[in-house]
Amino acid sequence: RSESGFKEKIIHFYVAGFPQAMRREWRLHIVCWLFFLIPFLGMWLSYGHDQEWVHSMLSEETRNNMDEWYGKDSKGSMRDEFGSNFMMFGYYINNNIGIDLLVVAGGALAGVGSLFLISSNGLAMGASLAYVIYEGSPERLLSFVSGHAPYELLGMIVSGMAGMRIGLAMIKPGQMSRARALLESGKLGLPLIIGACSLTFFAAIIEGFWSGENYDVKIKYWVGYIGWLLLFIYITFAGRNTQA
Repeated sequence: RSESGFKEKIIHFYVAGFPQAMRREWRLHIVCWLFFLIPFLGMWLSYGHDQEWVHSMLSEETRNNMDEWYGKDSKGSMRDEFGSNFMMFGYYINNNIGIDLLVVAGGALAGVGSLFLISSNGLAMGASLAYVIYEGSPERLLSFVSGHAPYELLGMIVSGMAGMRIGLAMIKPGQMSRARALLESGKLGLPLIIGACSLTFFAAIIEGFWSGENYDVKIKYWVGYIGWLLLFIYITFAGRNTQA
């Protein structure tokens, strides 16, 4: 019934639909960030008091890999393990979008599963960062993740928002049956799911073809700063006018 074609729908989604969906669910946005940042910062800050918390989150094999990639005297990198940028890209697509969809699916457990997975990722990332800062070369890690982190982290958060939207329909269906409420929440959550996978896909491109390259550290940091700024402008202002 729509007069617009497939191409127009895609353009409208990224120009207006997705940022509008993000602003509509701003409360879930805040909740998901809190469930990520509190465990992340808590695990990071705990290392200065008791290393056992971090060691319990990172297996011995993981710590050995991080020593190899991000140690103070390390000269290796994750790219050496995969052999090519395209192999790295494929790995990140498989791994990170898989995590996003798992976070969305966790919403079926009344939203608790989504929040649990976000918090678990916060703990793991906080432990990894703390271990490298205290035991390795933080510059190697931070320069590697700075370019793709804005899109990858936001993709995970948006996945959590979609999962929470699905979970809330089960908890509070209102005047609708739970089945009907779940269907309606799926319509509201679908733009978030598509947006999350798009962000993660873009992050994988940067991670596979940019992050592992030997560019100047300052340039890599600035790519990260600009990424966060562009995402803020996009989510805050895109699609606000009536002709969007």
